[in-house]
Amino acid sequence: FDSLRFSGIRLFRDMQMLPDSMQSFTPLVQGVANFYFPDIVWYADECE
Repeated sequence: FDSLRFSGIRLFRDMQMLPDSMQSFTPLVQGVANFYFPDIVWYADECE
């Protein structure tokens, strides 16, 4: 079994797969980091 080393990863969403009512959804980003830290995005409740 071979392994593969990653230095990072990218996750994304294809907005065209969502219904029209959700294609303009914008994530809610809160907080400020004054040091190196991986990006963390918290999403508000999408069913509001």
